[in-house]
Amino acid sequence: MSWVYVNRFYKNESTEPEVGEKVDNVTRHWRNVALDLGFDPEQNVHVEEGEEMVAIAISEELDATMRTGPGTWR
Repeated sequence: MSWVYVNRFYKNESTEPEVGEKVDNVTRHWRNVALDLGFDPEQNVHVEEGEEMVAIAISEELDATMRTGPGTWR
C-alpha cells in the first residue's frame, strides 16, 4: 500500500512526552476521518516511529477520496 504523509513530529529527550500526546491526538483524528468516509482505519492510517521523528500517513485511496469529495481544503 502507498502512503501520503500528513504529519511529522520531531522528537528529542525533552519533547518526547509532548510528541507522544500529539501523535495520539492526530492519529485519533485521522482514524475518525477514515471511519466517517467508510475506510478501515487500521488499514488506512499508519504511524511510523523512528529515532528522531514520528510520521503519520494515510493511504493514497483515503487521500484521493478526500481530495475529490465535496467541500474544500483550507
